[in-house]
Amino acid sequence: MRDQSPRIQGAIVIFTFNACLLCLGYLIYQYVSALDDKKRTKVGNWMCSLVGVVLMIVMYRMGDMSKGNPHFYYI
Repeated sequence: MRDQSPRIQGAIVIFTFNACLLCLGYLIYQYVSALDDKKRTKVGNWMCSLVGVVLMIVMYRMGDMSKGNPHFYYI
């Protein structure tokens, strides 16, 4: 694998990462669908809260993306 170009190695890493994310999402879906309604609601609330916190951290770290770019608009 050393003789492959870095571009091909990067594509392989991205593809593998996305495949792992899809598998993880499927496993979470199977787990949540096996729960009863009360636990499913509780797990769903925790997942939404976790995603919200992660998105807030990501948006904060990205900063003001419109600075120096007059054609970038927040929707």
